[in-house]
Amino acid sequence: MIIAVDYGKSLCGLAVSYEGKLAEPLCSVKTEKVIQKIKSLNPDMVIVGISAGESANLALGFAKEVENMLGLKTELVDETLTTIEARQITNKKDDNAIAAAIILERFLENV
Repeated sequence: MIIAVDYGKSLCGLAVSYEGKLAEPLCSVKTEKVIQKIKSLNPDMVIVGISAGESANLALGFAKEVENMLGLKTELVDETLTTIEARQITNKKDDNAIAAAIILERFLENV
């Protein structure tokens, strides 16, 4: 199982791929609980969306935290415009999980 994270300061979107072919939005989790949620899902790998600017450092730090605390392999994937794409797909405010699914789709397309 592969988990993707759309990392945010207060909220993180999660998506999952069970077979490595299809990305499914999973849920949104408060940032302080995201490590615990990932651990409970017991994935083989975690994909972290990263964009340019200050938020890139946050995402990179989070990826390192996942590696150090959970011993999981992480990959960084460009998340540019994923939130805008997610909002085009849904009118709901909770578009973080959809953005995570887009990040995961980008990863799966290049594997």
